[in-house]
Amino acid sequence: MRLAGDSAGGQISLSAALWLRDEGVKLPTTMLLAPALDLTWKNPQIDVVQPFAPWLGRPGGRILGEEWSGDDEIVDPVVSPLFGDMVGLGPLTILAGTRDVLNPDAHVLRDKARDAGVPVEWHEGEGQLHVYALLPTKAGEQGARAIVESLRPTT
Repeated sequence: MRLAGDSAGGQISLSAALWLRDEGVKLPTTMLLAPALDLTWKNPQIDVVQPFAPWLGRPGGRILGEEWSGDDEIVDPVVSPLFGDMVGLGPLTILAGTRDVLNPDAHVLRDKARDAGVPVEWHEGEGQLHVYALLPTKAGEQGARAIVESLRPTT
């Protein structure tokens, strides 16, 4: 089994990978494209990216985060998987564009996972938007190839 998700689907995929790990299942890969990782939206680097990110923003993201969390605490790893313990996760592939407000948290995840001994394949699209690998552009094609390769079974 492999998990993959983009944006909120990336949040769901990483939360599911954490839960599966806790149940004794280590996935061969989890692919995250522009994942929503910390629904508190408190990363100060978001302010640096926000002026260049045309699709998502902190005000709307906070409202959606509050709605998404329901009765759960917003820092619960089920809601904001960046708050989870990464030790024991299978390999992660992360794609993030530099013009995406979710990019700063993707950096935090990359570093946190690597510090926990998790192999991370990192793809950062310079000047690219949210979920850039799904767009019909040259960078999108390169990102799509990275996604396919990450999900291809190894022999």
